[in-house]
Parts: sequence; C-alpha cells; structure tokens
Amino acid sequence: MLLKSKPLLAFIVQQSQHPAPFLNTEVSSKLSGSFCYALLVHLIGLNFPIFRSNMRYYFFHAANLQLTLFQNVKHTQKIVYLCRKNMRNIDTFRQYIWLINTVLQSKKISLERIQKLWINNDLNNGKPLSRTTFYRLRQAIEDMFGIIITCDNNDGYQYLISNPETLKDHSTQIWMLQTLTVNNILIDSLSIKDRLVLEEIPEGMEYLPTIINAIKNNIMLKMTHQGFDSPTPKTIAIEPYCLKVFRQRWYLLVKSDQHPNELRIYALDRIIKLKETNQTFEMDPSFNANNFFKYFFGVFIDDKEKPIRIVLRAYGKMIPLLRTLPKHHTQREINTTEQYTDYEYLMAPTFDFKQEILKEGPDLEVLEPQSLREEIRTSLANSLSRYQTY
Repeated sequence: MLLKSKPLLAFIVQQSQHPAPFLNTEVSSKLSGSFCYALLVHLIGLNFPIFRSNMRYYFFHAANLQLTLFQNVKHTQKIVYLCRKNMRNIDTFRQYIWLINTVLQSKKISLERIQKLWINNDLNNGKPLSRTTFYRLRQAIEDMFGIIITCDNNDGYQYLISNPETLKDHSTQIWMLQTLTVNNILIDSLSIKDRLVLEEIPEGMEYLPTIINAIKNNIMLKMTHQGFDSPTPKTIAIEPYCLKVFRQRWYLLVKSDQHPNELRIYALDRIIKLKETNQTFEMDPSFNANNFFKYFFGVFIDDKEKPIRIVLRAYGKMIPLLRTLPKHHTQREINTTEQYTDYEYLMAPTFDFKQEILKEGPDLEVLEPQSLREEIRTSLANSLSRYQTY
C-alpha cells in the first residue's frame, strides 16, 4: 500500500470531498511536494493508470498513449491538465463498453430502447443519447475493437452485433476490451470490494513501459534475470521481440548476446533489473508473434518440438469443459459417445502441455501418438510410486 501516513490520508480524504484544488491550475504551481504526492495517491484511488518503475511514478495519458513522469511540484500543473483529459477519455471508454454489452446482452435492440437505458446510466453526464452521439460511438467501437453494430432494417430497425465471432478473437483489441470491461465492473463495485476475491498477479509489470518503448523503437536492453533453475542472477543484452501474457504472468521473447541465433522467453517477475542501452537492433522482418506461438501451448518454446497430431480422450465433466474452454485453438472434436469424446490437436508436445494433460488426472487420456501416451503413462506411474513408499 502506497499511503501509510495518517495525516496525509486525512488530507486526501478532505480534498476528495472538495476536489476543486485538484483542478485549479492557478494554485497548482504553488503547491508543495507533499501535495504532489497527495495528488498522485488520489489519482490511484480514482483508478487512474499509474505505473511505478525504479521508485518513479508515471501517469498514463490515454489521449495520446504516452507516459508522463511524475517528478515534483513543477509537473503538478501538467498532471492536473492530463487528469482532466484522462477523465474524459476514461468516461468515453466506459461508454464504448456499455454500448457493446447492452447490444450483446439484448441480441437485438432498438435505438429507442438504448436511449431509455442510457438515461438510467451514470455515464450519460446528464445528457440524453442523441442519434449523432450513438452513431459516433458505433463508429469508434468499430474502429477501435473491430466490432460492427449494424441495423436490421427488416426487423423493426433493431441493432445487433453483426460479427459476434470477433469477440472470440485473440487480438490485442479484444483483450483490451475485455480488460476494460472487467475494470469498468470493478469500478462500479467498490461498495462490495470485500466480497470480491481476486487472483494475485505476479510482479514485473513495472518493466512494461521500458519494454514497450524498446519494442517500438528497436532498442536493446540490458537485463539481469534469475530463473528458477539458476542459482545466481545473469546479466545479458537482449533484443526484445514481443510480449506474451499467459495465465496472469507476463513473458518477454528475446534474442540475446549469449544466444544470438535463437529466441528465448523470460518471465517478467524473475527480472531483477532492466534498463535501456544506447544501441538499437534490426528485427527479423519475417517475424510474426502470433505465427511464432501458433503451435505452442503456452510459453515453453522448443525448436526441436515440431507440431504433430495429438488425440486426447475426455471423460465425464471434462467433455463439456473442453467444448467451452478448448486447450488450444487447433482443437477439433472428432468422435463422441455416451462415455467419452475424442479431441484432435495439431501442436508441439511441449513440457507445459504435458503438464496440462497430467493436471487433469483420469479425466483426460492420450490416445495418439503412442510415444506421448507412453511418456504420460510413465509420469503417472512415477507419481504413483511416491505414494507407495509409506
């Protein structure tokens, strides 16, 4: 928790009830450093995007997608100005999410019905939803997320999402939409925060601004990292290729001075130190992040493991679970009986995929290939032997 000073906490609570000083640029230049810190904490309390890196704080400016360093009192005026613009942008994003969810949940809905629901929503800023504003929101949603809201003229001019398959896409835009949707819900649910149990996210996100800037500008980084299998930290020069999120952890795919001819992946929460260098690099123009990970299950990558046909047999509760939550995008149902269902995959049998199979226990069986079936059988036998020693 950033704030531990009770007097400062009382000061922020008082200012929160009377927010005018936060928006008064005439007095902001005369404020003390403690007020700057109070403003920073206040922004965090309002759920403004704040990043911390090397004990420095950055305020995310949504209007032009840049990070502004929050240093001292000299920056207060600029921060206050950005607060105003960011608040408007956050409200606009929330309006996008509201309209998408309203149309999605209704399947089909008229503009009149949307306008009535809008009146009862706290995002309306006290104004009704005009046809012009509705069209502007529709166009922005299509441009930003690729979601098309069209009008069915043959069914009473009802609006619907004409490409719902887009919502199942794994693009950055849809991931951002889902993240913003969850964030929007949590903002509206602060009154029941004690009844929301969230998963703890590992450390490492503080390195994202540095990494993203390096990826955008092909800047080499110097990274000190200690993997779980390494007794001591190692410092290497890296060329950042892409970021990947897998099961609440961030990973960085790189080429390094130690392994210049191969791509390796590192977990951000195992990074000890990271900084930019004054060197740049030429990225392989043929590299495509989605194609690179296309046949891998998660973040274990191995050039020696080529994609092969794998058939798994699911039993009991695993059958509907795999239908709704596929293990991989290549999953295909090829045989169904009353007792089991067979699923086919085209993917590399990497370590993390084998662990995924073992995790499901007796509910998932490997049918093909025989080599993988035997490997899983041996692992299960070794596990069983550990329970037979007592």
